[in-house]
Amino acid sequence: MFLPTLGAIALLALIIGTVLHYSTSRSDDLAVERQNRLIALGMQQAIAKVANDQEASTRWDDAVQRLHQRPLDYRWIDNNLGIWFHSYYGHDEVYLLDPADQPVYAMQGGARADPGTFRRVATQALPLTEELRSTLRSPSRPRTAGEGETPGVRDMAVVADRPAILSIKPIVPETGEGSQQPGTEYLHVSVRYLDGTLLKRLSRDFLAKDARFSWKPEGEASLPVRNRARQTIGYIVWSPFQPGEQVEKRMIPALALALAFVAALLAWLLHQARLRAREERELLELTFENVTQGILLTDPNLRLMIWNQRLCDMFGFAPETVKTGTELRDLIMINALRSEVGEGDPAEITDKIITSIAKGEEQRAEMLREDGRMLELFGRTISGGRYLLITRDVTDERKAARLKEELVSTVSHELRTPLTAIAGSLGLMVGSAVEPEKGARLAQIALRNCERLIALVNDLLDMDKLASRTAEFEFKEVDLRDLVRDAVEHNQPYAERLGVGLKAQLTARPVMARVDALRIEQVLANLLSNAAKFSPRGSEVTVKLEIEGAKARISVIDQGPGIAPEFRSRLFTRFAQQDATSQRQQSGTGLGLAITKAIVERHGGRIWLDSDVTIGSTFHVELPLAGS
Repeated sequence: MFLPTLGAIALLALIIGTVLHYSTSRSDDLAVERQNRLIALGMQQAIAKVANDQEASTRWDDAVQRLHQRPLDYRWIDNNLGIWFHSYYGHDEVYLLDPADQPVYAMQGGARADPGTFRRVATQALPLTEELRSTLRSPSRPRTAGEGETPGVRDMAVVADRPAILSIKPIVPETGEGSQQPGTEYLHVSVRYLDGTLLKRLSRDFLAKDARFSWKPEGEASLPVRNRARQTIGYIVWSPFQPGEQVEKRMIPALALALAFVAALLAWLLHQARLRAREERELLELTFENVTQGILLTDPNLRLMIWNQRLCDMFGFAPETVKTGTELRDLIMINALRSEVGEGDPAEITDKIITSIAKGEEQRAEMLREDGRMLELFGRTISGGRYLLITRDVTDERKAARLKEELVSTVSHELRTPLTAIAGSLGLMVGSAVEPEKGARLAQIALRNCERLIALVNDLLDMDKLASRTAEFEFKEVDLRDLVRDAVEHNQPYAERLGVGLKAQLTARPVMARVDALRIEQVLANLLSNAAKFSPRGSEVTVKLEIEGAKARISVIDQGPGIAPEFRSRLFTRFAQQDATSQRQQSGTGLGLAITKAIVERHGGRIWLDSDVTIGSTFHVELPLAGS
């Protein structure tokens, strides 16, 4: 009995040793391949970073103006377009070319140089400048930051017998508008050599020991460096990181001891495992059904073993599709056919996911269901080759996070601006003696901004009360014509300050409705102020009152820029603004339309944006007529 056991242990040791050797060798091969991919990615990022560094400083009104001044202010160029690029970004050389592609400035190694030294890069740069000039003259090129990145060209080249990243960007106004003709811009030429600090960073970030540039491939680890024409100009070579070899040396002695221990305990463990298997399964099934997450467990062949009903509900699986032995591939295919796991061929997407799981890779992803719910997925291979998938519904969390971000952005902007104005006015009044007339103006500025803060607080309080349905309404039968006249009259001064006219078109006979007059005036004030705010000077905003069956319809019509189609679905949500950044041109809390919608709905009416209007914006408010 002892000899067969000893032979079995020796055979097992041989098999495991062979597998370990193969696995570590394969691990080393994969490590080299992975380093190749990572360094290739690092090179792509380095090339893109040179252009991104330029993008931040070449779309600049001040730079355009200064380059057209004579004589050139070389100190300013050093600090903003030349030496600064070396000090801050690590660029090795910078050249400025005038509209005729003649060099007017040069920086090399952090010091200003003779512009004539541009000839060292002219052979590589001038073909790129010709290509860029052609692009700049194209009417389809991006004109503003909102339309996309400024056109540019970049390539890998050999400059002065050194491999380098060569990037060229035009110096253009921030707005994309100016007096210069397209294609006559000054050009910013930046050179960053591949050797030196760039390779040191690649060596550090990707464990590529002794990374350097070579004109020919060397050893096991080398990555070709190619230009845009797919010509190889050299290679990045390094000493590959091989963790498998180190693991193998450490594992063999430990493996021998482990095998001896396993042999002694094997029979006992197998016996205990059989006794506990049934108990563990029952406990696991009970646990699965009492958690809030969706959970799924497969066997090593990716066939279903255990799952809970919560998972079926989250993914929308029909009961007959989920049963013991169902292949995980079939369930993934259901979601792939719904386009919930990515765009493309469902079979290819499914194969890719299954391959990733089979490799033992950890999966973290988010899935947007066709019903609008957002699911957070986490999957990993656990002991025994089984696969565990845990799913959590994060729809409410995402909505809360977005609402919080919008609240912080809106409130911070709306508080900062008036507080700054108040503090400035009071500071001038306190800090020095001011004339009565000037003091009155400063006090008026502070007062207007205090009123703006009060309006912000009132909007927040109104939205809270309307959302919790604690706002009080006093319904009385009134003629809506009077409310429209009053709203136009009250908002006329505001519109006149913006150079916009207000006009009311009313019915000849009374339009009686049971409403809270103050609340309807608040609705009209929100719509009229928005229309005036976004209308061009010299235009007119029209308020039209009509009767449509048993409804009264109030329409506010402006000639402004209109509302983007992609924003219309969020138009009446809280803190929704077409430009929600802190630099937006028009102030506002983003609560006005949400409050307006809540008030109209409390009156049994509805409000909507007319999607058929192509010029400006038209909002309709419908309210039930009295006695309807």
